[in-house]
Amino acid sequence: MKRHETQKLENGKEDSSVYSPTEKFEQSQGAGPLNKEGLKRINGFPKAIKFIGILLFGGLGLMIAIALFLQIFLK
Repeated sequence: MKRHETQKLENGKEDSSVYSPTEKFEQSQGAGPLNKEGLKRINGFPKAIKFIGILLFGGLGLMIAIALFLQIFLK
């Protein structure tokens, strides 16, 4: 009988493996799992990528601020 993921093992030890629905796809494509630690270190990105990110997020924030200003003060 197959063990369900919520059932404990007979010997009392837990299975530490985590099910990933894209794991087989990632292995077949030759890519490993997403490196989340690399995304946390923004200083490791090239200057051009950081500049583009600052422009995009800054522009988005500016548009939201302008929209709120127009919505509140021009009623």
